[in-house]
Amino acid sequence: MTINVDSRGGTTNMFEIADLTLAEKVEQEKNNWIYEWNIDLQEGHIKLKSSGFDQIVRQKPIYTDGQTLTLEQRNGISFNQTPASI
Repeated sequence: MTINVDSRGGTTNMFEIADLTLAEKVEQEKNNWIYEWNIDLQEGHIKLKSSGFDQIVRQKPIYTDGQTLTLEQRNGISFNQTPASI
């Protein structure tokens, strides 16, 4: 994993994602893939490799006028892997 972020220009503690791309997909063994991701930020970039991922929906979608949710709107920090009943 490579993280290169320049935070000298502001005091924010959030990253703004400009682009997300799958740079490479390599089969290590039969049906065993490694993915290389590039996440371009306004403040820099993140590169990482993964063998997959699981997306877990923790609550029903909510309507908001902005692009961010407060910690309270997110129902706090959780690593629970039980999906919400939607």
